[in-house]
Amino acid sequence: NELVELIKSEEKPKPEPKASVWISLLAIILIGAGYSAVHYCIVAVDFMSLKQLLLLVGVGVLLIVCGTYFFFTQLCVYVIYTLKNRETTFFKRTNLLVISELAFRMKDNARTFFIVTIISAVSFTAIGVCTAIANPELAKSATPYAFTYRSDNGNTQEKSHIEEIKKQLKESGFSYKLVATKFKRSQNGPVLINLSTYNEYAKKLGYEIEKLTNETESIAILPKKNPTSAEDQKTLELKHGELEVPLSVQKTIYIPEFAEIDNPFIVSDAVYSKVLNVQQEGVLRDYTIYGFIIKNWPETSAISTKLMKFIGTSQEDYYAFSSLYSKWLELKQQNGLLSISSVLVGIVFFVFTLSFLYFRLFTDLERDKEQYQMLSKLGLRQKELKQIVTKQMMILFFLPIVVAMVHSSFAYITFHQLGQTVSRELSVIQSSIVVLVSFIC
Repeated sequence: NELVELIKSEEKPKPEPKASVWISLLAIILIGAGYSAVHYCIVAVDFMSLKQLLLLVGVGVLLIVCGTYFFFTQLCVYVIYTLKNRETTFFKRTNLLVISELAFRMKDNARTFFIVTIISAVSFTAIGVCTAIANPELAKSATPYAFTYRSDNGNTQEKSHIEEIKKQLKESGFSYKLVATKFKRSQNGPVLINLSTYNEYAKKLGYEIEKLTNETESIAILPKKNPTSAEDQKTLELKHGELEVPLSVQKTIYIPEFAEIDNPFIVSDAVYSKVLNVQQEGVLRDYTIYGFIIKNWPETSAISTKLMKFIGTSQEDYYAFSSLYSKWLELKQQNGLLSISSVLVGIVFFVFTLSFLYFRLFTDLERDKEQYQMLSKLGLRQKELKQIVTKQMMILFFLPIVVAMVHSSFAYITFHQLGQTVSRELSVIQSSIVVLVSFIC
C-alpha cells in the first residue's frame, strides 16, 4: 500500500498553502524593529562606543534578515490568500489562474527568494558604500585646510615656507583664507589656547563662540566626537614652572582639525598671560598652526607636489607640512583595491543570484507546459496565456530584487545621514542612485 501511495503521490493535488496572520505580522514588526535599530545609530554615534554601535547594527541586521525570511514564507502567502478571498479581484479576467498558481509558487520558492534578496541587498549596499569612499568630503571631514603648516618656536624657515605657499597659490590663481592659531605647551601636559584667540578662530570657521565666566574655568577640546570620553575630567590642575592653577572644566567641545593636538584646553586670557610670564624650565616649544582654506582644493594636485618637494613633511624638525589633496589621494589608493573588489564581487554575486533564481523557476518548465496545454484546450487564447505567464514571472523574478533594493536604499539613507554628521557636503545618495540604476538597467 505504501508503494502504491508513493507512486500515486505525484498525481495528488498539493494542499493549499497556508500562512499564519501572527507570523505575517511578526515579519513586519521584525523588519520595522531592524530598521529602527540601524537608524538609531545616527543618534547613538555621539554617546556610544564603537563596540556598542557594531552590536546595535548587528542586532538590527539580524532582525531584518529574520523579518525578510518570514516576509517570503508567511506574509507574501498571506497577502495572496487575502486576494483570493476578495471576489472582485480574484474573479477578474485571468486573475483566478494567476493568483491561484502564485500562492503555490511563492510557498515553494520562498527560501530561494529569501537567499536572493539577502545576497542582492549585501551586494548593492557594499558597492554603493565603497563607491562613496572616494568622495573628497570624506577627506575634508578631518580638516577644513587645504594646506596645514605647523611651526614651532625657533623655526627659522617659517617665513620663507609661508611665503612660498602664498606665492604658489597666487601664481596658480587660487583664492584662499589664511588662519593662524597659536598654542602654548604647559609643563604638566595640556596644550593651551586663550579664549580670545579661539573665538577669533571660531568666527573665521563658523564654530560657536565660547564664554568663560571667570578665570578658573576652562573648556576641553575632545579628540573625537564623543562627549562620554571626557565625563570623568571635571577639573584640570595646570602646572607650569612655579605656577599652579586649579581649573574647572566647564564644558567639552569637538573641533576636527584639533584632534591630533595632545590634550588641548581653552583657558581665560588672564590664565594664559600668567603662563606666558613664567620662565620655562627645559625645552617646551610652543607652536603656531597655519591653515590655508581653499574652496576648490581637489584641484591643488600640482601645487601639493611642488610644496611637498620644497618644504618636506618631517615631523622631527621645527615644522610639519601636510596637504589635504595628498591625504585624499592616499585615502583613495588605500581603498581602491577594496572598492574594485567589492564592485566585482557584488556584480558576480548579483549575476549568480539572478541565475540561481532563473534556474529555480526554470525547473517547473515541464509542469507549466502541461498545465498551459490543458488550459489552451479549455479555450484560453494565446494572448491570455501570455498574460498569465508574464504576470507570474514578473512577480516571482522581480519581487526579491525590489525587496533587496528597499533594504539597500534604507542602508544608503542611514549611511548618508551618518555622513552628514561628519560633513554637510558628504553624500552617499548620489553614488547609491548610480549603483541601483546601473543594476536596474
